[in-house]
Amino acid sequence: MEQIKSRYAAAAQAVVTEAADLAKAHRGDFSTMANQNMGHWVGTFRPIIEADPTTYWDSRENLYRAPAISYLVLGQNPNSWSIYDLGAFSQTLSLAATARGVQSLSSYELVKYPDILRQELAVPTDRTIAMGIALGYEKPDKVLNQFRTDRVATQQILHIQH
Repeated sequence: MEQIKSRYAAAAQAVVTEAADLAKAHRGDFSTMANQNMGHWVGTFRPIIEADPTTYWDSRENLYRAPAISYLVLGQNPNSWSIYDLGAFSQTLSLAATARGVQSLSSYELVKYPDILRQELAVPTDRTIAMGIALGYEKPDKVLNQFRTDRVATQQILHIQH
């Protein structure tokens, strides 16, 4: 972990171009509702960042200071169903961690330098490093950790036909 964190921090400080195995979607590719949700989240989170910018950027650069990170890996050129299954597994992993008092954070930040991960974790080149989930214990006194986002009303996103 320490070697990965050190190498990630050095890469970030050197402004190494990120090259995650799975492409990031451009905001223009998201639906109107998804863009509105992201814009709302950024708007509500921005004051938290501005209240303590050093903690926010330092946290990201140091992989959220997580004592453990779970890296989820798929075969080469995964299909949509494999990605769906991985997402379901990652949610289950996060819920299981929460049930045991461990916080989790899924973040692109954790997988943006896959070459470092391949070297440090001996991940074969024919594998796709799809996702990282930071695991650890929240420090509740940090302003950053006090942020709780609001949610879209369930009836706006879930429709059950009888």
